[in-house]
Amino acid sequence: QAKYLSVLPFEKPISETTMTLLQHWFRPFPHELLDHNGKSYRFKYWPHQRRTIETLVYLYEVCGVRRREDISNIIDFEVVPQRDPWTKLGAQLATGSGKTKIMSLVIAWSYLNAVIEGEKHLGIGKHNVVIAPNLFVLDRLLEDFSPSDDRPDIFHGDPIIPKELERYWNLKAYSPATVPS
Repeated sequence: QAKYLSVLPFEKPISETTMTLLQHWFRPFPHELLDHNGKSYRFKYWPHQRRTIETLVYLYEVCGVRRREDISNIIDFEVVPQRDPWTKLGAQLATGSGKTKIMSLVIAWSYLNAVIEGEKHLGIGKHNVVIAPNLFVLDRLLEDFSPSDDRPDIFHGDPIIPKELERYWNLKAYSPATVPS
């Protein structure tokens, strides 16, 4: 079990759920997975993907950043206050860097913390809204986040959900056309 060291006065420890996820995703050895032909291959997240999710977890869960202006307490830099009350998580990454994989990790982290630790723990509920910049990207995200007859969704194709947390996983992906009313 990792020890927690607080550096800043407003830091708090991460949840057991978060620790389980981070250890599962980034353990020192690659995950052994099977491709669609049943052939074994090694899977490991890229260092920039790890840094991105760890930074988001650190800012949100450890430092309590909920709004743009909260970052001022950490970096001592004045930012324009946010006008709306909604928390937004974002990262800027290059084309081909695995933004969808990072989104899947963020969704799993927020969903599982809401289900296991309770929605009050992080203040994030079980629902996520992903906004796509265009229809092409939307179709690709829906393909990745929704299972089909010939392939699993990204949450089951990649090593995202640890076996010990699978019983809590009941995420459904909806498109604008299939959202329940």
